[in-house]
Amino acid sequence: MRSSRRYVSGSVASDWVCAVVGLLAALIVGAAAYGTIIVTMPTALADVEDNSGDVSLTVAQSVAADLGRAVALGIPLDEMRGVEDYLKGVLSFAPQVEDIAILDRTERVLFEAGTGEPAIERLHTRAPILDPDSQQSLGVVIAHASTATRDDVERAVIAGAVAISILAGLITAIALRIVRLERLDLPTVRTAAMLQSAAHGHFVERGLIPSGLLLPVSDALARAMTPIQLGYRRIQALSEEIKAVDGSAGVRQRLAAATGELADLRLERRRGRLRTIGFVWWPAAALSVLMATRPLTANFAYDRIGDSPFAAIPVALAVSAESAGALLGVLVAVALGGRLSKPVTFVSMLIAAAAFAAVYVVRDYRMFTALVGLASFAGWLAVWTVLQAPGAGRRLPWRGALVLLGAAAIGPIVGGILAEAEGRRAAFATLGALAALLAVASTAGAPRWRQAHRPAAGLASAEVLALIGVSLATFAWADVHLSATVLRERYAVLALDFGIAGVAAFVPYLLRVRLPAVVGAMVAAAAVLVGAEVVSVPALHGIGADAGLAVTSGLTGLGFGMVAFALGARAFIPSAAVAMGVGGIAAGALHALSMIEPGAGIVLAAVGAGALSLLSLVASISRALGWAR
Repeated sequence: MRSSRRYVSGSVASDWVCAVVGLLAALIVGAAAYGTIIVTMPTALADVEDNSGDVSLTVAQSVAADLGRAVALGIPLDEMRGVEDYLKGVLSFAPQVEDIAILDRTERVLFEAGTGEPAIERLHTRAPILDPDSQQSLGVVIAHASTATRDDVERAVIAGAVAISILAGLITAIALRIVRLERLDLPTVRTAAMLQSAAHGHFVERGLIPSGLLLPVSDALARAMTPIQLGYRRIQALSEEIKAVDGSAGVRQRLAAATGELADLRLERRRGRLRTIGFVWWPAAALSVLMATRPLTANFAYDRIGDSPFAAIPVALAVSAESAGALLGVLVAVALGGRLSKPVTFVSMLIAAAAFAAVYVVRDYRMFTALVGLASFAGWLAVWTVLQAPGAGRRLPWRGALVLLGAAAIGPIVGGILAEAEGRRAAFATLGALAALLAVASTAGAPRWRQAHRPAAGLASAEVLALIGVSLATFAWADVHLSATVLRERYAVLALDFGIAGVAAFVPYLLRVRLPAVVGAMVAAAAVLVGAEVVSVPALHGIGADAGLAVTSGLTGLGFGMVAFALGARAFIPSAAVAMGVGGIAAGALHALSMIEPGAGIVLAAVGAGALSLLSLVASISRALGWAR
């Protein structure tokens, strides 16, 4: 563990304490989930097998009825044409059935489709093919229930349990970090500043000291400094009276010489208010609700058209609209500058809630795209409006990490679990209800005034390229490739992959290892290049498909966290939000090319992220050598 001596607040120690507590919470929840799985899994899997058997019997009976009608038209069973293609079509609509075959009276196989293994030699269901006139058996249809459904259910349950464990750990760690930030780290910094100020002769305001922290010291300092301050005020008043009677230069010089030593002590009264960040929970919660749509947006848009080459267009529009709405919301919030904070926050969150709820009844992809963009715009406008207010701490990197990176880790897990438990439409409706509750909660607390921010340092060209590159890689991999293609409708596994990426993003903050932003961009780009199979790594071929996806997600999240930590507070300024928004829009737009060539979107995004990383490296070298002024 690194020493926290360099940080007056002790924030490094707080980070590790919260990480350990979060890990313990995840392990406790994971152990409880494991015990529950051991008890309930056999019964659940037995129910799945029974259901698959019922489905296979229904499919066999339906096929037998169709063949019986064909026989009634005078077509002999063994002379029918196109039966195998028909059976393949049946299997495509019934994933619970793995093999299907048609047998004559002598149990000779006439037609079959599926895995190629003889279904008659395994446990199967059968339905007779009857002559409609004589009701005599002409043959039999046998169907073998698929084991893939059982395996998918088992994987989903395990992935969901692990995702819930990660969620519990993240919520515990981030909530504890906010508490320690308010109750320990910031008061410690204020006390250190107070002591340093008193050492330089400044009068110390008692109200600047939080209750319960070095209270005897602060009281003693206040009692010691008050008489000196009062005496200094009397001397100032007497000096002004003397100047009013005799304002000659000589008298002024004598007064200045007499009070010079006291004036050097600068005993002016420092006014200030003890400010906390007690409202940080609200932007973190609101942004988590907005981020919860990340695993849902692309695959919901895909299903507006279905299994068609043109399905890439709705996905591209929805993902790009979501990023564009967020970008526009941030810019409008910055333009408002914190004015009318509470009304803007309340109305914006209500609009986002209504847009989420309306998804429940949407059928057309164009309406869905409009609603996603509107919800993203309104939600980010509300969140960034709060971050403009005093006490929200937008400028400090560790506060920004708590709000933005925390929400990016927690939100998608919540969205994936909700979709797995109740379906996508109900998940959107639930998120709408949560947004409405947050709209009401935003009216609580002290009034929020407009905050005058110091001008923040801008991003260098190398940093802008690195941030766009890592955002392109992250959105293209997680929000598009996983959600719309590889893990479509596997919401528990999606939640797990997003959770792994979210946890990995905090690793640089925990280790306090600050590398140039270009390094993080290269890590994310390389991970996506390998994950998209643009670059082959033989060592990863034997770990399994789901494990490979998890590794890629983790490295992508790690790269994003490295870039954010390298930029510090500048990762959460408007220009950084613009760069991330551009990356999200580009990730969505590139996916449209998958309509021409399947998989072209993720390949081009990976190559584009790599190219941006290389450009960022060139810009960094040029800046270091003094070529770029």
